[in-house]
Amino acid sequence: MVIGPSDKPIASSAELAGADRGLASRYRRLWLISVFFTAFVSLTPLLIMTFVNFYQYKKTLTAERTYPIAGLASNSRRFIEDFLHERRAALTYVANRESYENLCDSEKLNEIFSNMKRSFGGFMDLGVIDSDGNQRSYVGRYELEGKNYKGQDWYNEVSFRGVHVSDVFLGYRKFPHFVIAVRKDEIDGGDFYILRATIDTEVLSRHITSLDLRPSTDVFLINRNGILQTPSRHHGDILARGPIATPAFSSKTEILNVSTKEGKPRILGYAYIQQSPFIFVVLEHPEQIMEGWLYLRTDLLWLLGVSVVLILVVILWSCSYLVSRVRDADLRRDRALHNIEYTNKMASIGRMAAGVAHEINNPLAIIGENAGLMKDLLTIKDGPPEAERLSRIAD
Repeated sequence: MVIGPSDKPIASSAELAGADRGLASRYRRLWLISVFFTAFVSLTPLLIMTFVNFYQYKKTLTAERTYPIAGLASNSRRFIEDFLHERRAALTYVANRESYENLCDSEKLNEIFSNMKRSFGGFMDLGVIDSDGNQRSYVGRYELEGKNYKGQDWYNEVSFRGVHVSDVFLGYRKFPHFVIAVRKDEIDGGDFYILRATIDTEVLSRHITSLDLRPSTDVFLINRNGILQTPSRHHGDILARGPIATPAFSSKTEILNVSTKEGKPRILGYAYIQQSPFIFVVLEHPEQIMEGWLYLRTDLLWLLGVSVVLILVVILWSCSYLVSRVRDADLRRDRALHNIEYTNKMASIGRMAAGVAHEINNPLAIIGENAGLMKDLLTIKDGPPEAERLSRIAD
């Protein structure tokens, strides 16, 4: 420490450097704490809101993307159910209106079949089968009169339940088709007969191919065993094994995440067709469903990253600035304390010097007074003063 021309203490560079080194860890810790808590308070709400929005946007977009699949499955289910119901009702009406004799008449049956085909469409042939399973009368393009169906599953079911809609099968025709059959009980003899119509599967296939779908979307019908009942775009022709396992029964339309037999992930929408063995299936690629979400997710992550970087830059700058101001204030305070301490030291030295001077001045004053008295005595004209008095003054 040195004293300048203005008698003010000036701290040396070595002393200031030593003070800086001594306080460096303190200011570094203060800076780290300031950065941590400021960043925590600033970034935590941003991160929470971002992840909440991330989840909500994903959920909303997924629902919006899967809603068309559910709507497609529900609308197609209603179409197929109405299609089957109309033809079951037509067969029931004919069975109740016409007598067994009329139905066994080939000309009368041909007229009935022509009216049904013209009114409803989709009918390929019509036949009457007795309780022994023999086809008693038949109208259609195949020679099936006299065929026996008693050993077939559909015959046993319609005999037991009264109505039956079959799976698609080849049968005697060697052509994919399904049948709708109703049982009519004879009142007199207690016997029964079955009115059976063959339905062209092309009607269902045309409905499916008419749907406005993405190229990656696959729509088809399967039965309860997972066998294709209509052709599939990407997974085989009719009567081939379907690409997925048979989904669990549900009375409403369902949307699931599944994997194909090859292990590829798919979005599955399906609906069971009531009073039939059919299941309407929609398969969609997940990347097509989530395409919009991927873009939004990228935007959210970019926004989060840029926001975090900007916030951290501001926090680092502000904390560095504030800690620097604190450090400068501490240095100014230290200098002021040094100046005060130095001033106190100088004041103490001044008080001590004044006391020493006071203690020295008192005997010097006495000496000066006595010397002046002796001088006065020696200058008396009548002669020198008494020797005894001069000796006492000298002592």
